[in-house]
Amino acid sequence: MLQRILTIIFLLVYVPVFSQKFLGLDKGGRIKRIRFYEGDQLTYKTVHTKHFITGTIENIGDSIRISGKNFGVDEITSIKVYPNSTLEILFLSGAINLPAAAALFVVSEAVSSQLRHDYPLVETKHLKLTAGLVLGGLLMYRLSYHNFKVGKRHPLRVYNLDN
Repeated sequence: MLQRILTIIFLLVYVPVFSQKFLGLDKGGRIKRIRFYEGDQLTYKTVHTKHFITGTIENIGDSIRISGKNFGVDEITSIKVYPNSTLEILFLSGAINLPAAAALFVVSEAVSSQLRHDYPLVETKHLKLTAGLVLGGLLMYRLSYHNFKVGKRHPLRVYNLDN
């Protein structure tokens, strides 16, 4: 019995559960640092790419291995952070549902006008409403994530807590 207790204490004290190295993106605001650990998804843009790439962080050290490719910390130029709060998730769902609702509204209006033999199929006021729904969805999509340009204002560093 004493041997089991000592084994459990030994495992709790000497075996680290989480990695002590992480990639930190410093920023202003209430949360000062966004942390990325090994196994996390990272959406990033490098010096060599024009579009964002999503990959899994495999190793953090002198260089960062993301989905089998090695990058230096100075090669990453932008990071996209996706929602983790309730309001941002609500914006993301609105960004998906509002354009779909606009398309459904226009199609149902056109079908209804066609069945009643009305002309025009879709009135101008309904087109304005549809455009407002689509633009609202685009605005909500833009508010649902954050792009951080890595540089002086938002430095990206490797932190090692083992020392």
